[in-house]
Amino acid sequence: MLDCQGNKNQNGIMGLAFQNLMGPPSNYSRPFFDLLVESNPNIHNVFALQCCDWSNGYESSAHMVDGSFDVGGVNKANFHLPLLYTPVTERNFWAVDMLDVQVQGVSALPHYRKRNDTIRTEKERQIAIENKDLPEMPQTIVDSGTSNLVFTMDLYDNVLKMIKKAVKTEYSDKIWSGDECLDLKTDLSSFWPNISLVFAGGNVDDPPFALVIPPCRYLSKTAKEDCDNGIDGYSFSIEGGEMDDGNIVGQVAYEVCLVKGS
Repeated sequence: MLDCQGNKNQNGIMGLAFQNLMGPPSNYSRPFFDLLVESNPNIHNVFALQCCDWSNGYESSAHMVDGSFDVGGVNKANFHLPLLYTPVTERNFWAVDMLDVQVQGVSALPHYRKRNDTIRTEKERQIAIENKDLPEMPQTIVDSGTSNLVFTMDLYDNVLKMIKKAVKTEYSDKIWSGDECLDLKTDLSSFWPNISLVFAGGNVDDPPFALVIPPCRYLSKTAKEDCDNGIDGYSFSIEGGEMDDGNIVGQVAYEVCLVKGS
């Protein structure tokens, strides 16, 4: 749902955002999903999203999976393991508490102190006080409108260095920037490592859990029109952003799992 009122401060994709992000309530700036639930008592305040990649016929139709967007519940056909929950830490963007980013099980996260809005126990509060001289952990948001995984530059540099070390192959800077694509015949199973995003558990006593992003997802199938070297191929879908922008968990993650919001 686009903002059709010409308000330059609220343009872009709308519908699932929190009211805080959209400004004061009015007839035209209420989130679409909120209005949908309020006007339809039989629709629960739940939605679920699962994305599919671009394939252009390279996969057998028997193995292709369409994306889905469920309203009012979750289609159980779209997942086979129990759902795991992490709390929303700030109701503007869909902000969550990402505890770590690992490359093949090894942490790439720089030293931070915990964000105030993610502290849930007295022990966490005391540790944050002890680490007061460390920079605060940047915010992490979940955003279906972002294609890639976006990390702050210090985290991105660490992740990229660790992936390059694991891959053991020299690629051009344009491959790592995602401007050029790897050939679709590239073997992704040999050296390319898994990336794990570790999130806080839903309740205080719940253990953290990891969302594992395999190389066949952070190397995204891309049409030749979007590759500078003019081939259908895999483009590297991890990028660096500014510290103030925080980390963004984009579509790459939703091709791995079902995401439920409520």
